[in-house]
Amino acid sequence: MAKPNHSNEAEQAVIQICLISDGGDLVDTLTRMLKPEFFYVPVHAEIWKTILTLYSQNLAADPVSLATANESLDMSYLVDLCSNYASSANGKHYAMIIKERYEMRNLITTLSNSMSLIMEGEKDWATSKSEVAEMLDSAMSARGSGSRGLVHASSIAKDWIRGVVDQQEGKPSEGFTTGIPELDSLLAPKLLVPGSLVVVGARPKMGKSALLAKLTGHFGTRLQMPSLIFSMEMGDQEVVERLITGESDLSPDVFYRPMTSDQFQKLTDGSGKIIKSEIYIDDTPGLTVEHIKSESRKISRKKRVGIIAVDYLTLMSAPKADRNDLAYGNITKQLKNLARELNCIVLLLTQLNRSLESRTNIIDRKPSPSDSRDTGQIEQDCDIWIGLFRAGAYETVPNPGLTELLVRLNRKGKTGSVYLDMKAGYFESMDATRGAVQDHENREALSQQTTKKSARGFDG
Repeated sequence: MAKPNHSNEAEQAVIQICLISDGGDLVDTLTRMLKPEFFYVPVHAEIWKTILTLYSQNLAADPVSLATANESLDMSYLVDLCSNYASSANGKHYAMIIKERYEMRNLITTLSNSMSLIMEGEKDWATSKSEVAEMLDSAMSARGSGSRGLVHASSIAKDWIRGVVDQQEGKPSEGFTTGIPELDSLLAPKLLVPGSLVVVGARPKMGKSALLAKLTGHFGTRLQMPSLIFSMEMGDQEVVERLITGESDLSPDVFYRPMTSDQFQKLTDGSGKIIKSEIYIDDTPGLTVEHIKSESRKISRKKRVGIIAVDYLTLMSAPKADRNDLAYGNITKQLKNLARELNCIVLLLTQLNRSLESRTNIIDRKPSPSDSRDTGQIEQDCDIWIGLFRAGAYETVPNPGLTELLVRLNRKGKTGSVYLDMKAGYFESMDATRGAVQDHENREALSQQTTKKSARGFDG
């Protein structure tokens, strides 16, 4: 027998619990779980709307208060609701029934609209198929939130204050660690805030893929949160090799020649971590943002996603637009929205303009968000922008692996730099003092090289 698309009894029970209660944690939870549009019966939606208004003003929600605040409500019906018995112990269960039936009605409407779109046949099949897939994915991924709409500041403030109190009591931050202690120190106390779009920009050979492996490996192995990698530059085997390289601290070259027992043990340990991890890889060429959203939502329906990594932006199939920057700007907006929808981190790698390398002074080649190619929208959409710079990629220097992570933009915290040491395909952490010393040594070497070239008659 098919489920009814609403439960009158559950709606009445939730309202009754709020009417006879003096407040407390349960009522606070119910008022945050349910919105008026979740209720199927119009009078129940109107009652709930009034209850939310009263609670936002710290007023009791009894029948008299409700009827006074909203003259359209029937006092006798409110009194009848109070006379029924509903167990407070089942309050959350009743609320979940209301949310599920709301989602069911939304899905039915979506399916109906999808059928109409297909039957009308006004658009080409590829466009219709894409729109239908987007409609179904959005409906299936909905977590009962619907359109958020306007929310009184008091309810938002309560949640915010609760977070501050948790911090004062020493409870862990809701932000995610990165697996790079020095970067975590820079981003502290908020760290990587869920719902953020993090962009990493660099020229080739700077270590974008190694950083991707470092971050996604941390989420997938240590945090044990789904880590989704969409790679258009490397195949899935290459991605796995990068991940195992980082976990085993071995050069990839070691894998293709006779190994020592110690090396083989490191390989076994590193690969074991990846096998037991929560890492998923998709190496489909020329991915669309719709594909990324669809696949990410599938995983999120099973478990909360930690990070979605896209390598890299300009290899994606962009929608038609008058200019490339507009097309890629549309993608970054959608990825930002996906991060907020799934309350996760979206890590987006992007290639920087070739003109960056035309700067005479190599130190001046340290990147900024404005160096992004065909992606001017990135500065507006991203929450954190990180540039990678390694002088050893351009010239012979004393410390060729020294890589600077330049946090140029951080909407939720500080900016600054941290250093990593690029080994054969993976990064090792480096404390600030050692990094500063090596950076000074590299600068001195570059300065001497420039002086020698000028003495020979070169223009730098």
